[in-house]
Order: sequence, then C-alpha cells, then structure tokens
Amino acid sequence: MNNFDLSHIPCWCGERECIEKKIGIFPHFKEYIFFNITKCKKCMTERTYGWACETIPHNELEEDPKKQNFLTSNRHVVSLEKIKYYFKKGTILDIGCRDGAYLDFIQEQTNDMFSFYSGIDIRKKWIEDNSCFTKKKLKKEEIFSHFEVYDNIYSLHTLEHIQDISDFLTSLQKNTKSGTMIYFSVPNFESSARYTKDIFASDGEFIHVNDFPALAPHEHFWHFSVDTFKNLILTKLDNCRIIQIDTNSIWQEDEQIDIVLEII
Repeated sequence: MNNFDLSHIPCWCGERECIEKKIGIFPHFKEYIFFNITKCKKCMTERTYGWACETIPHNELEEDPKKQNFLTSNRHVVSLEKIKYYFKKGTILDIGCRDGAYLDFIQEQTNDMFSFYSGIDIRKKWIEDNSCFTKKKLKKEEIFSHFEVYDNIYSLHTLEHIQDISDFLTSLQKNTKSGTMIYFSVPNFESSARYTKDIFASDGEFIHVNDFPALAPHEHFWHFSVDTFKNLILTKLDNCRIIQIDTNSIWQEDEQIDIVLEII
C-alpha cells in the first residue's frame, strides 16, 4: 500500500488545526483509495488530509466502458456559455488545459473571438508532451510572471488540485492587469455531501464512498463549498470584483461552483 501523508501542509489561510475529520474508502478503477478529509478550524475549508491506495484484484472492479464526450459534458457546456457571455475580445489563457482540446473547442465555438490562445497545465505529462498541444504551450516557470499579457483567464476544475493554491492566487493577483476577466469553476463539495448524506458517518467513523466526482480524494486536495470558495477568492484576490457566482449541475446531483471576476 502507498501512503500519502498531507498533514504537514496547513490550510490556505495558514491554520493548522482542524475541527472535523471524515474517513472512508473510494474505489477508483484498479485501486481502493483510503482517505481522510478535515475541516479547517479558522476558515472552514475542507481538504484532503492524507490518503493511501491499494491495488484491487483485476476481477473485482471493471472500468466503465461508457465514456462521455469530454467537450460535450455539461460542465464544459456551462463553461462555454460563461466564456462567451463574460469574456471580451483579446488574448485568452486556459489554466489546466490538458491536451489543448478545449481551447480548440472554444476557438471553433466563438468564431475566433480571441486573438491568441495559450494553455498551461499542472500535470507533468501535459507540460512536457509537446505533441499534445494544438495551441501555444507555456511551462509553469514562464506563465506565473506573465499573467499580465492576457485579457481573459479561465480554469476549469483545476484549483482543487493545487496544493499551493495560496501562492498561485497571490501570483495571479500581483501579475494580472486591470480589466482582465477571470473565470473559475470547481466542484461543489456540498452537493456531493448532500448526495452521500446517507453514508456519511459521525467524526472518526468509517464510511464507504462510491464514485462521486467531487470527492476524488486522491486527485482533489481542496473541497469547496460556495462560501469557502468565495472567501478564498476575496481574501487572496482583493483586487477583483465578483461579477457572478452560482452553482450548476454537472452530473446527477453533483454541482460545480462558477465564479466570474474582473481585476480592478
């Protein structure tokens, strides 16, 4: 079993103490993920505190052969509408672009509304694989000091993966020009909590969690509600104004939190 202890990492607000802990098991493809999630004593943000994985015998869990088209999934349809309505003509940056397919999709659906398309991803496989990018690819060290060249920045289901989210948002604040439009979407942890209300147990008890996307403890370091995500954004990006914040359904009862900002 591989163990990942994240308890040494404080919350984004700097607090190390927590007031609640949930533990459980998450079956994911060919592994079981044993995890615990804590709630910050100060800002109430929930995050993955540690996890371990163990291989499942090959005949116990089969991968679902049905795969939804990535670009036509509801979360991307919602995001496209936000981008078309709130973004302005100019340059655009996708933070968490994977292979660049969504940038291509945006270009196709907006009739070349943007003059320059760029993408960056936090995963090594996407950063280093030049062949997977159809638009300009930027490495992490290039991007953080060059936010100011972009008129529009968006990040879809990426912030919850970034452990050093405080440093990331501080860099964004320092290096983004006035008038830049920003759009973030993250999973709404409260929607999954409602969806799994019958299997969430009291503090310290064992729970079993099926494949609920907004939990994904081995992938998601942060687990946001509308209030905790809004608090994070307003605290770390105090040079912005919120244009809109809402929630939208992405799968069954799972929701995403969408927030549109303008740098002032």
